[in-house]
Amino acid sequence: MQVFPNSWTFECADAERRQVLDDLAYPGKAALPLVPGAAFFGSFRDLTASGFWTSKMGIEDLQYLGNKAMADWKGCPSEALEHLGVKYEGD
Repeated sequence: MQVFPNSWTFECADAERRQVLDDLAYPGKAALPLVPGAAFFGSFRDLTASGFWTSKMGIEDLQYLGNKAMADWKGCPSEALEHLGVKYEGD
């Protein structure tokens, strides 16, 4: 399915490239002829994100400390509990 007159993405205008990405980025909204491309794009995006967030740079970006024992557990911060709409029993 050819959407724009130019056959290669690098020959397309910026707005055309963005339109192609928008058409592929949301599988639930993709037109029927674009469903396989949207599925591939989604898988590739997931693999890219997984690769980054499990790399040394991604782990450092998350400031992940790993599975470390906490000497003193004081429970979840009140802001987190409020955000989730939950509270401890007895509160």
